[in-house]
Amino acid sequence: MCAEVLPRRAAMGVVAGALALALAPARPAQAAKAKATTEQVVAAVASLRAAQGALPAIAELIEAADWDGTLAALSTPDFENIEASLLTLVNGPTLNIDDKKVIGTRKRYGIAADVIYGVGGVKGSIEKIGTPQIESCSGGQCSGKMVDGAAGAQKALDSLAASLKEIINICKSYKL
Repeated sequence: MCAEVLPRRAAMGVVAGALALALAPARPAQAAKAKATTEQVVAAVASLRAAQGALPAIAELIEAADWDGTLAALSTPDFENIEASLLTLVNGPTLNIDDKKVIGTRKRYGIAADVIYGVGGVKGSIEKIGTPQIESCSGGQCSGKMVDGAAGAQKALDSLAASLKEIINICKSYKL
């Protein structure tokens, strides 16, 4: 009887060992190296500052109800490539890990997402101006108020400006 049990235990040990290797978690991935150079980060910050500098003129266009002018101003490379600039900033070697987490990305919500969605919010609000919509419908009941695209555009621009200012302030501490 002992002769039968021992080989079975040995076989079970081999099976258990193989099973443990198969089910063991993979080795943790190494931290990804910076995907952007310092020069690229400096250029990205310059683009973000140019976008920030254009915001007062865009605010004037919104106040004047110049929707075509507003959309044209938001179609400049600084705004069209704002997500790429933010990703370059986060993926570069310049910022520390805590500031990178604060800025975040679109997928990992942070200040960068506020900037990206702010640009989209201004554009979306302008698109809603020509199409009346009722706001705040839930559970089959609506507020009865119509969406005010102009007010939405200004609100989105204010959010964009505050978020972009916060990112620029983080960059200032690195002398970027």
